[in-house]
Amino acid sequence: GGQDIIQGGNPVTGNRIIREGEAINSFYGYIQLGTWNTDEADQAETYNRLPGDIKYDDLNSDGAINDQDRVIIGNGLPDGYGSLINTLSYKNFELVVDVQFMYGNDVSYGTKSTSQDRTGITNVFSDVLNAWTPENQDTFVPEIRPTAGYRDRLTSTGRIYDGSFIRGRNILLAYNVPYNTVSRWGISNIRVHASIQNFFLLTDYPGYDPEVSAVAENFAQGVDLYSYPKPRVYQLGISIGL
Repeated sequence: GGQDIIQGGNPVTGNRIIREGEAINSFYGYIQLGTWNTDEADQAETYNRLPGDIKYDDLNSDGAINDQDRVIIGNGLPDGYGSLINTLSYKNFELVVDVQFMYGNDVSYGTKSTSQDRTGITNVFSDVLNAWTPENQDTFVPEIRPTAGYRDRLTSTGRIYDGSFIRGRNILLAYNVPYNTVSRWGISNIRVHASIQNFFLLTDYPGYDPEVSAVAENFAQGVDLYSYPKPRVYQLGISIGL
């Protein structure tokens, strides 16, 4: 009926929105402006915030941070993606290179919510060394407080990152022993190879891997919540044909 469908009620994994005319995997949340400073204490109080809290944009200027201030802040689907696969041969040698790319996709970095804002007893990012203090107020990292202290986890631009990347998915070098050699042993062929999977990753995304989908919901691509990185795998092998 043309009505918005909002998915994801968990403040850590964030919200997505299905809206007519927009990409189906859009992230939905608030615009983060930084943190409230001490000279803004009176203004922060009108929003039930304290100096050191995250400062969000009051888009409709109604004196409250609520659903009316949420907008589309990113999209987990890429504008384009693909791979370049080449096989190069020289005499008995063979080199296979597989490079994957994706661009225009955003990632909602849910891990940042609990690893930076200190609402629970968890491992932390080194970003907390730049947390808000009266002497360090020009920062996007909120004040460190006891775990029982107030802290919101609203989905915001502070957790949305460009997830574009170029990945070396696989590289393989093989050598085929000449037939004249192996035929003496009653063998039709011998192939020796070495390969590396995920041999490089170029991206500006600060997490382990921008190619993530940590939430088991439809239209939740690009949500990163403690996702494990893809391993780099080294392989050596030999195949023998009788």
